[in-house]
Amino acid sequence: MSRANAVPVAHRPSRAGATHAAMAAAARVGAQAGPGPTSQHLEGYSPEQLAARAAAVPAIVYPEELPVSARREEIAAAIADHQVVIVAGETGSRKTTQLPKICLELGRA
Repeated sequence: MSRANAVPVAHRPSRAGATHAAMAAAARVGAQAGPGPTSQHLEGYSPEQLAARAAAVPAIVYPEELPVSARREEIAAAIADHQVVIVAGETGSRKTTQLPKICLELGRA
C-alpha cells in the first residue's frame, strides 16, 4: 500500500469490522472493571468450589537462567507505564512464555 493510499490506524477495520479505536475503547472499559471474574461468572458455584479453584491456581515462577527473567522488573514497569512495549531478544530466550506471566501479574490477562 502506498503512503497516499494509507488508512490511519484508528480508522482501519479489524477482521470483525470494528475500528481499532473502538476496540481500544472497549479494552479501556474492560480494564476499568478490574481483573478477575465478574459476579455473573461466579453464579452457580459453591464457596467450596470457588475456594478449590483458587487454591489450584499455580504460582508464577520465573526461571532465573532466562534473560527475560533477569529484566522482569524493568519489563513490568515498561508494560505498566506504556501502551505499547517492544521487547527484543535472542531467539529461544523464552520471551513468548515469560511475557504473558509478567502481564498476568500486572492484572493484564
